[in-house]
Formats: sequence, structure tokens, C-alpha cells
Amino acid sequence: MGRKSRLKRMRQFETGASQQPAVGGARFPASETSLGRVAIAVISIATFLIGAAVRLSVSDVVRRSPDEQVYVRYATAVAGEGFDAFARLAREYNQDRIARWYPTPVRVGYIWPLAWVMRVSGVDGTTVGVWVSRVGSVLALLLLAVIGWRVLPPFAWCSALILMAVSPTELAMARRVWQDGPITWLGAMLAWTSIEIARRPHRVVWYVVWAIVGAWLCATKESGVVVCGIWGIWLLWVLWVQRRDMQRGLWVLGSGAVAVIAAVVVMAQAAGGIGLLVDVVRHNYIGVSSNDYATQYQAGPLYTLLRGYWLCSPVATACCLIGVLWIIAKSVWGTGADVPGEWCWLAWRGCSFFLVTFLVIASVPPYYKNLRYISAAAVSYYALCGIGCWRVAEWLARGMRGTVWTAWAVILLMLTAVAVGDYKNFHELYVRLERNDLVLPYLASDSIYRGVDWFR
Repeated sequence: MGRKSRLKRMRQFETGASQQPAVGGARFPASETSLGRVAIAVISIATFLIGAAVRLSVSDVVRRSPDEQVYVRYATAVAGEGFDAFARLAREYNQDRIARWYPTPVRVGYIWPLAWVMRVSGVDGTTVGVWVSRVGSVLALLLLAVIGWRVLPPFAWCSALILMAVSPTELAMARRVWQDGPITWLGAMLAWTSIEIARRPHRVVWYVVWAIVGAWLCATKESGVVVCGIWGIWLLWVLWVQRRDMQRGLWVLGSGAVAVIAAVVVMAQAAGGIGLLVDVVRHNYIGVSSNDYATQYQAGPLYTLLRGYWLCSPVATACCLIGVLWIIAKSVWGTGADVPGEWCWLAWRGCSFFLVTFLVIASVPPYYKNLRYISAAAVSYYALCGIGCWRVAEWLARGMRGTVWTAWAVILLMLTAVAVGDYKNFHELYVRLERNDLVLPYLASDSIYRGVDWFR
């Protein structure tokens, strides 16, 4: 009887993908007609292509930030000396107090691929690093399209793509030699695999992919452990609490353990031993408190990151808040006709849980409040922005007495205007003024939206 119950529950999760959300008790027209499906596909594909083109053609910067110069130096050393260069760089990092203000040399998941491409192509580190960031940003947008196609209503899917296509933070990172660009798509990949595990936990391949992506993420930046931990906790809740599946929950624990252990082994090998690796991580954390840049530009109250999001795009932030609050309200007070199939709804709750938890954790350390440090949450953030836009469209349709096509057209026109404004904000901040980081002081003083900074 227990096995039959689990199989029935599994079929409910898997068939939920075909159930589309309703609007005011009726289906949204775009999901019911061939014309609507074609329109959604055309808009989504066009938006992705525009976003990819903007990322691949975005202008270069005049001056590189100190972090970028450090990454290029690390990659150049590894490209020239081989893997043994990591140990030398780690020893120098531990001995130099000034070096501790900057990225660690044991972030093998980013530095080693960068060095490998440099060595094979013969191209300099700056050029390779910029193209890695550009391609990573395109992959993140593509993964949002995949996740949206899997779990979002059509209108939410389009809205999320429109807002992320011209995201000031994403476009800014696409021009820089930062590991935060690749982390965006690695975080998106982990989100996608987590959602697929929740849908079909009997498929072993997703656990393997989850472990590989998690290990790569942890080896790219130390905060990857937090990202894996949050998604792992959500999966354990789904499998152990909601589905009573102890075996698959243990598979998740095993995948997480493999990811973290593999990353630690590779980084320790690069540093020259586990003791040296611990020293590097410890010195980096301690060094931040003596870094004048961090104490001046990356400090602030707990809402600093939320305010940063707002100054990048107030409409996107407002839609994300609407989406998160609506999901929380539905979870607490029950579901209705406008909730999709079970596993799609579960994916929305998973994205909300991850985003809120990650932002809270990232807001606690005193000198780490930088929007690029939370790039792993970008795809979850924009997926929730899309859900918020979808809710606004539904409410507007109800106010217009069921003329949903008119409501849809109005919201899309507004989103187009928002997208133009967000691109102008990016151009003002990072092209004209050449700001070299995603920190609040720059946004508060130079964002075109500073006039509506309600957090002041």
C-alpha cells in the first residue's frame, strides 16, 4: 500500500507540468489557443536573442577593477606554470596581508578553466575572462528560458525573460573578468536540477548532475557551499516531509556530500594541503574587516541588498516582492484555482525559499553587501519577477472584467518601457560613468532611479 501511494504521488507530481494556471477561474488565453502559443514562443525567443546579442556585443571597459586584475594575474600564472602555480600563489596569499583583501587563488573552478582557455587559444587573460563572463550570462538567460518553460505560466515566462534580458547587474557582470558571471549560470543549473529532482526523484542522472554542478560551484567560490546547502534543505523537505521518500532523501545527502568533498579535495590539492587551504579561506574572511573598500562600500543595514536591487530596477524588485508574498500567502492560507500543477507550485515555493534564505544569509556578514556576491540567485529572482508580473496581469484583467488580452497587452507595453529604462540605467552606471562594481554607494548616487529610492 505504501508503494502504491508513493507511485500515485509521483504521477501527480509529473503530470502537474501540463496544468496551466488560471486567471480569475478561467484559463489564460495564451495557453489555450494556437495563436497564443505561437505569440508566446515568438516573444520569448525574440527576447532571448536580443538579450544574448546585447551580452555578446556589450562594449568593453576602459579600466579593470582590482579584483579583475588579480584574477588575470592568477590565470596567467597557472597558464604559464601549470597546476603547481596554485600552491605558490596560495603561499604568497597567506604571507601578504594586502593580498588578503582580494579574491583567493584557490578558486580552481574559475581560474583553472580560464587558464586552460588562455593556454590553448593563446589569447590574453582579460579577453578570455570577458568572453567567459559573456557566455556565462547568455547561458544563465537560456537556463531561465528552460526553467520558465518547465514551470512558469506563459505570461510569467515572457515577463521574466524581458526583465533579465536587460538586467543592469547581468549586463555589468558580462563586461568584467569576475567569477560571479559563471556563478550565475552555475546557480541556475543547480536550481534547474533541484527542480527536476523534485519532479522525478527516481532518475539517478539528476543526482549526478547536481553533484557535478555543486562541486564546480563550491570550487568556484566558497559561498557555493551555502547555495548547495539551501537547495539541499529544500529537496530534503520535499522528499522526506512531503513525499515520505527516505531513500531519495539519502541520495540528495550523498550528492551534497560528494559535491562538497570533491571541491575541498581539488582546492586543497591546488593550495598544497588542507591546512594551507584553511589558512587561505580564514585569511580572506579576516582580511575583509581591514579592507577600506569593503568597510566603506560593502557595509550597510540588512536591507542593503534589497535596496540595491531596487535601484537597479524598481519594477523588477516590486514584481519579485509581489511574487514572493503571493506564494507565501497561498502557502499559509491555502491554494485556489489560480495555482498550477503540484510540482510546478512546488518549484515556485523552492525558488522563493532559496531566494529569501540566500538574501538573509548574505545580509548578515557586515562587509559583503555586494550584488555580484549573490549572482547565484539571479535566475530564481527573475523567475519570481515573472510570477509577480503574471499576478499583476491577472488582477488587472479582473478589474477590466475579463478582457485578459487587453490586460496582457498593457502589461507587456509597460514591461517594454521598463526594459528600456533598465538598459538606460545600465548604460548610465557602467558605460558612461564606468562604475566598476555593483555596490550600493554607486547605485545610490548614480542610478537613474535614485529619485524613487524609497529605502532612504
